[in-house]
Amino acid sequence: MTSKVTSSSHQEGREFRCPSCGGRFRLKGQINLTRPIPCPKCKVPLEAATKTEGLFTTDSKGEEPFDWPRGATALIYWGFSDPKDPVTRILRARGLEIVEVHDRDHFLKALRYTQTEAVILAFGPEDKKGIEIWQALSQLSAHDRRRFFSALIGPYKTLDDLEAFRLSVDLTINPRDIPHLADILARAWQERERLYRKFLELLDRLPALAPLG
Repeated sequence: MTSKVTSSSHQEGREFRCPSCGGRFRLKGQINLTRPIPCPKCKVPLEAATKTEGLFTTDSKGEEPFDWPRGATALIYWGFSDPKDPVTRILRARGLEIVEVHDRDHFLKALRYTQTEAVILAFGPEDKKGIEIWQALSQLSAHDRRRFFSALIGPYKTLDDLEAFRLSVDLTINPRDIPHLADILARAWQERERLYRKFLELLDRLPALAPLG
């Protein structure tokens, strides 16, 4: 039997957003907690809006002109001279479309307007753009970061859980281990899915919403 509860005072007015089209909605009326609530526009499950919403930017008219992919994506920043083909090949094999981000603003827009499943950042200690993108990633709430798999490729020890935790990512990879990347990513992805599967299923049970404005 489907259970419904009436919005309480602390829930009323709570905001949600669509990770695909960027639409924003507010709680109204009764809430169905038994299944995800789809966006009225594109049917993607809605997410709770957080204080990080202010990080996302649009053009002067409040609209996003870029033709973003509609499928699941992997966002990549690649600051190395070595080719990124081993990484993109593995991600495409997982059914992900590749979006190469160029700077902090582009990265944040890609997070907002695509169904991001993975973020891979590869850069050295002098790469200003790479550092700014990582800082934007680390400033997201834990709730937002749990929505996708993230990895840093740089001067770190591969599969160092403490270093990954300190850097607000799921995985650290040393560039010398890129030849073994397929096995490393598969192991890390499997472990993350094991840890978060049930948790994310609960987060997807969002309440009924009313559009803002």
